[in-house]
Amino acid sequence: AARVWAFKGSSQAARPIITPYSKRRRKTGALLRIIGTDTAKATFHQRLVRETPGPGYCHFPTGRDSRYYAGLLAERRVKTRNRRGYVEHRWEKRPGVSNEPLDCRVYAMGAWEGLLLAGLNPLELAEHLARSGKASSGRASRRSGRRVVSEAVQ
Repeated sequence: AARVWAFKGSSQAARPIITPYSKRRRKTGALLRIIGTDTAKATFHQRLVRETPGPGYCHFPTGRDSRYYAGLLAERRVKTRNRRGYVEHRWEKRPGVSNEPLDCRVYAMGAWEGLLLAGLNPLELAEHLARSGKASSGRASRRSGRRVVSEAVQ
C-alpha cells in the first residue's frame, strides 16, 4: 500500500509543490500527499516563458491541438484583498475554457516532486528500465471498468 499515493490539492499560498507523507492513512491504505496547486501553477507559468531547452523548460508532444494549449492557460493569477484588507493572489479560471490540461500538468508536477522526495530519480529509473527491457509499452495489460477521457486532455 505504501506504493500508492493519494493526492489532494491545496490552494494555500506558499505551500510547497508536494508535502511529505501525511501520517493519516486513507481507508484504501494509500498515503495522502498534499499538492500546493498555487505554487505548482506559478512554477509552471514561469517555465512556460523559457525559450531555450534546459532545466525547467516545458516540452510538449507533437499533435496537441489549440484546445490543449488553451487549457494550459485557462487560469490566471489575480490580486484580491481579503477581509482584513491584505493583498492575496488566487487563480481564476477563464470562462468557457477547460482547465483539465493545467490540472493534469499540476498533478504530474506533484507526482514528479513526490518521486524525488521519496529518493527516486525518475530519469535514472526510466533509463534503467529501458536498458533492462522492462519499459512499459504504455498500455495496460488488463482493463477493468469503464475508462472516460475528456476531449480536452486527448
